[in-house]
Amino acid sequence: MTSRPLIARLSALSMLGLLAAPAAHANSVEDKLSFAIQAIASGDFPTAKDLLTQAEAEAPTQANVVQSYTLAGIFYYQGVMEFFAGDKDEAALTWWRKALEKDLYYSWDSGLVADQQAQALFEALRSEVDSRSLITVSPPDGVTAWVDGAQVSSNLEIVGGTHLIQVRCPDETLVGSWAVFGDAPDFRASCPDLAPAEEEPAEDDGDKKKKKKDKKKKKKKDKGKDKDKDKDEDEDAEG
Repeated sequence: MTSRPLIARLSALSMLGLLAAPAAHANSVEDKLSFAIQAIASGDFPTAKDLLTQAEAEAPTQANVVQSYTLAGIFYYQGVMEFFAGDKDEAALTWWRKALEKDLYYSWDSGLVADQQAQALFEALRSEVDSRSLITVSPPDGVTAWVDGAQVSSNLEIVGGTHLIQVRCPDETLVGSWAVFGDAPDFRASCPDLAPAEEEPAEDDGDKKKKKKDKKKKKKKDKGKDKDKDKDEDEDAEG
């Protein structure tokens, strides 16, 4: 999902009267992100850092599905602060990679960071993340699941990395967690009273040996039956 421009977001919040509220009263992750952007613009990096750290930690606990552009913004603006602090080669790039994992189409905030070289780096990172192998996530049974705000209603392909998973359990509670995707997670395991998806039990060495022995016995028995059959056919032919 394409991220919303900064000006549009702040204008909408201003109309709601949220910009006048103190950052201490920012309850949702969306509010914390908006106040963090304001703090960065005014040079108050400690406040911005606190708000973004809180937003990252609290994203899994939200009662609503958190959208990809909000999640990406939490990481993007941490990268912006690292860039302004002078760590342009490592920390800033690490945060921006994490942002693009959540929203590959997240827009560069040229109103806040008017640096063409930094923007060029960000676009290079976009291509890098886009070139990663895709992981296919299938809809789970018995629950509704979202990955970075996208509902898993059919097979969903995402890039490897850290993503927010949110699951609507049978009791209607929304449970979230950050998950590193190498393989797709077991969404059902997020619900405390719901059994994880069933897996084929792993065979131990004893089971494997027994199966092999039974297979040999069956083969020997079948071979004996074939011999008896051939003998009966020969006797019938002689008779």
